[in-house]
Amino acid sequence: MAERPVFLPPAAAPWRIREVVVTFDWHPGLSRSQKQKSIEALHAAARRDLGVQRPLEISSASPGSLGRAVSAFFLEVEAPDGSLSTVESVFQGSKVFGPGEGPFTDLYGRPGREARSDPRLVDPATGERKKPVAFRYGADDWPVESQTAFYDWLYVRALLRRSDLADQLAGYDAFTDIAFNPARSLNCQARAAAVFLASLRRLGGREALEAVVRDPARFRAEHRALVSGEAPASEPLPTAEPPRQGSLFEESANEQTSVVNPRGRGRRAGGASRRPRP
Repeated sequence: MAERPVFLPPAAAPWRIREVVVTFDWHPGLSRSQKQKSIEALHAAARRDLGVQRPLEISSASPGSLGRAVSAFFLEVEAPDGSLSTVESVFQGSKVFGPGEGPFTDLYGRPGREARSDPRLVDPATGERKKPVAFRYGADDWPVESQTAFYDWLYVRALLRRSDLADQLAGYDAFTDIAFNPARSLNCQARAAAVFLASLRRLGGREALEAVVRDPARFRAEHRALVSGEAPASEPLPTAEPPRQGSLFEESANEQTSVVNPRGRGRRAGGASRRPRP
């Protein structure tokens, strides 16, 4: 038996993400087939215990193409220099461990798995992953006290430039990540997907969410309200009913790019941007 959290984005007020741990039959082994058996068992438990109708596994082991496409190892976000890289690469490359120790921005140009396994992120004496003291994205420093806010901010920004993927997420009522173990790590792509949907619904659409994303302090306040239920310290953000059926973003016919990335999909400096692998 094993335990994993299931993340449920709210569809109406109160706007707080539910994170519920469920117990399920674990299928040991590193093969994709074994992982997918565990995912199937996890989702069956979520349906049984939580009344979930359509759970989505978000990971490179997901049995569905959408779940793999929105994995942090494949989903691309704009780095501070304007190039595109995976959410995982930008997250790992933005870690600061102390004076002169990070950020390692060269990781922005590496594949996600390679960036995550970079030896500079590991304590050679213990073999354990180092704990960052901050995250630095360009000129902006994100405090570690914000917990998962920086990772979720990168993920939300990535989805704002991929309305084709984001629209599909709206059809699911729960998200999982079979590899995520809360006892060993904090950040989770399944939680980040729930943050995206909850923020989009609470704020009333894409334009409002993009405005919040452009202001890191405001995003952190919004994030606290969604994840911990803590009311933002500033004036509460306006709320709205969830968007009507159809595109979450309801783009106008002549709108081709997001204000988060006005250059559109863009290209990596010195070459083409990576695309999610099948």
